[in-house]
Amino acid sequence: MLSFRTTAWLFPSCSTLRNEIDNVLNRPKFSKLISKDTIGKVIRLHDLVTTNFRLTKIPDIVSDPNDNYLFALSVKAKANYLVTGDKLVLDIEK
Repeated sequence: MLSFRTTAWLFPSCSTLRNEIDNVLNRPKFSKLISKDTIGKVIRLHDLVTTNFRLTKIPDIVSDPNDNYLFALSVKAKANYLVTGDKLVLDIEK
């Protein structure tokens, strides 16, 4: 017998994160792997499943200022976790 617990999941995003996803997927190195149509579908899916937050204060936490918005987004969304593979972000202690 299987039982599932209902949990409300929130996937926070912001305009900066959406733009980064779009920019990365449109890099030339991905053009051979991912069609423009598929990129459009990924962006639309992102828009459907995420909750958009407007960031007003961006703290200065990591040495790459382009990553600081991730911390502002985490705080604004009251996130329990920040999932990333970015080494600079991973080096920050709780």
